[in-house]
Amino acid sequence: TYSGSLQIGEHVMLNLENINFGYQKKIPVLSNINWQIEDGECWGVLGHNGAGKTTLSYLVMGLISSENGVIHNTFDNYEYLPEFGGYYSYLTVSQNFMFKASLLKMDLTEDTLNALLRKIGLHKYKSELANRISQGLKKRDAIGLMLISDADLYYFDEPTNGLDPEMLIILKGIIHDLNNQRKTVIINSHNLEFIQEVTSNVLIINEGRITFNGVIDNIDINKLYMEKAGVNVE
Repeated sequence: TYSGSLQIGEHVMLNLENINFGYQKKIPVLSNINWQIEDGECWGVLGHNGAGKTTLSYLVMGLISSENGVIHNTFDNYEYLPEFGGYYSYLTVSQNFMFKASLLKMDLTEDTLNALLRKIGLHKYKSELANRISQGLKKRDAIGLMLISDADLYYFDEPTNGLDPEMLIILKGIIHDLNNQRKTVIINSHNLEFIQEVTSNVLIINEGRITFNGVIDNIDINKLYMEKAGVNVE
């Protein structure tokens, strides 16, 4: 059940209560998920491949519905970065941004566009077709497209995949900027170091269940992950 109308507390943007979901009957992907996020928080969601991170993002955004439980939210709009894609393949890099702006009914000036392209290191590729640039540059394109919108929630699914060190630094700055603007940010990731550098709020999922939900200040994230993500090192 998905609801955006219920009162969930003055500062709470998202509240998941007893959420269960499976793509096939009797094969659960997520079980008994309880998770609360306050407005303006940044969260890292960690877990092994197939743990349920992407499915969780679909539930949060209302793209799929849970079998039971309730999702309360107070956000009006969101931006989502999928693990793959998130850009318009047969448009140039520049056209990607102009088209996205037109969908949002925004007036994107050439100066603003050029500034954004420079910020994410795509200015010299502005006339290239998006499907002809490298995978790392495609990821930059998709991240940049998220930034056009003035959304309440920004949800990144594996944003560091394929990024070079330069863009990793830029992405950290982008996330910090969003937090400074009191935007809510959620990041699915396998990159433990990256998560520890951008947030102290962490959710760990193991086989569809939450095994850690809290703050990791002064906690060794590698040791915590190995313990809570069900990693067998024997």
